[in-house]
Amino acid sequence: MKKKPSQNKSKANLKKVDAKSSKAKSKNSITRKNKRKKLSPWLFLLLLIPIALAFFLIKSHINKNAPDVPNEITAIQNSDALPTELSVSEAHALYTDGAFILDVRESDEWHQGHIPGATLIPLENLIYAYQSLPVSEPIIVVCRSGNRSALARDFLIKVGFPQVANMAGGMNSWVAAGYDLTTGD
Repeated sequence: MKKKPSQNKSKANLKKVDAKSSKAKSKNSITRKNKRKKLSPWLFLLLLIPIALAFFLIKSHINKNAPDVPNEITAIQNSDALPTELSVSEAHALYTDGAFILDVRESDEWHQGHIPGATLIPLENLIYAYQSLPVSEPIIVVCRSGNRSALARDFLIKVGFPQVANMAGGMNSWVAAGYDLTTGD
C-alpha cells in the first residue's frame, strides 16, 4: 500500500508542529525556572522575617523576666559576708540577734510549723519576690531539710545579696534542737 503524498505532508507537518510545541514547552519551563529563581530570595526573606521577629520577641520577653538587681546591693557586697552554710545553733544565735529568716517551703509545710517571725516565700516564687527582702541585714534561708534553702541561697547570692546563709538540716534540725516553733499563720 502506497501512501498518498498528502498523507506524507500532513505527517511531516505534525512532526514540525510537535517539534515547535516541544520547543515552546521547553522555553516555558526555562522561563518558569528563571521566574522561580527570581522569586527565591523574596521567599527566603518572607520566611526569615517572621523567624527573626519571633526570636527578638522571645528574647525581649526573657529579658523582662530576668531579675533586676538594684545598684545598692553591689555597694554592700563583701561587707560582713556570712558563711554559705550555718549549723542550727549558729542560725539560732543569729535569729536571736535579729537576722531575717526566709522560709522557702510550701505553705502546707509552713502551717505545720515554722520559726516565729520568719517570712514565707516558696522557692518557686522567690525569683519574683526577692526584691522585697532586706539587702542590708543577714538572711538565713530555711526549708525542711536544707536542699531547697541551698538553692535559694545560691540564687540570692547570684543576684547580689551579700549576707545570705543556708541553715544546714533545715526545720528538721531546728525541731530536733528544741528551738521555738509556731504553727498556722
